[in-house]
Amino acid sequence: MHVVMPKLSELVAKRRVLGLTQAQLAEQVDISQSAVAKIEKGRMVPNYNMAKRLFEALEHLERGAEKTAGDIMKKKVCWVGPDDPLGRAAEMMTRHGISNLPVLEAGVSVGRITDGVVIAGGRENYDKACRKVMGPSLPAVPESTPAGVVRELLKRESLVVVTGEAGKVRGVVSRSDIL
Repeated sequence: MHVVMPKLSELVAKRRVLGLTQAQLAEQVDISQSAVAKIEKGRMVPNYNMAKRLFEALEHLERGAEKTAGDIMKKKVCWVGPDDPLGRAAEMMTRHGISNLPVLEAGVSVGRITDGVVIAGGRENYDKACRKVMGPSLPAVPESTPAGVVRELLKRESLVVVTGEAGKVRGVVSRSDIL
């Protein structure tokens, strides 16, 4: 396989776009800051391995520059179980000032309770199990999902569930988390 490495002249621009100092880049690659300065000024030609490490570090930082769902999620998730009474959901929504609650069973999202469901049910239905009145599950994305994708989902939904292994809920992202 033939790999084309970027030109050394691109090193400065890539580093500056990422907001890195020469010292920070040098630390990432485990070389001296003066070596980075000499390479950038054309006074030193790095060997292949050093050049490869420099560009791999920059590429890794570029990929990591965009936040993911895991970076922006709230890890403390308010939720109810399918057998919890609707009144518990209403109390949690009021206490935490939220309008949506995921319904979790064994850590996996199986539905949602909205403030609209609570209001429509009225206090006379507060003893009903959430499973009898819950709506479809909230949209779920893995932690590695780019924040831009989550932002698009939040144009249509007010809450997105972030999942880890085996679909277990690890956090949530609301519209206010991306503002």
